Amino acid sequence: MRALRRTTSIIGSTIFAIIGIGMVIVAIVLAINEQKFISTATHVSGTVTDFVTGTDSKGNTNYKPVVEFTTLDGQAYKYTSNISNNPPAYQVGQKVDIYYDPANPENVVIAGQSGTIYLIIGGMGAVFALIGAGTVFWRIVSGR
Repeated sequence: MRALRRTTSIIGSTIFAIIGIGMVIVAIVLAINEQKFISTATHVSGTVTDFVTGTDSKGNTNYKPVVEFTTLDGQAYKYTSNISNNPPAYQVGQKVDIYYDPANPENVVIAGQSGTIYLIIGGMGAVFALIGAGTVFWRIVSGR
């Protein structure tokens, strides 16, 4: 029975570590893809004009900024972020740096908006990976 418990613990901890490693990889890939986009995108200034509100599962109100910007060829666009915050990360009237794809100006990144998310996902993944790997190592070395 003790061997079964030990084996189950090692398997569970290994899965925990693999999930953590996966989270770290996802965070790195997302951050690299965003940086690649920014390196080829066109940079302009935008203005936060409004917020789209939503409610999460706990009943908290979240705010997605609506940003208006003008492309270099003079076309005006309105972009609603996919990322929501509570409290709002911006204020109405605040200037923000916008990166857009000249071939598809509706493909937009607000500078600095998603970096925190990547850090959270990557940081949690690193913690999961370390706990899982540490538990596996301890179980194997200690024989418990």
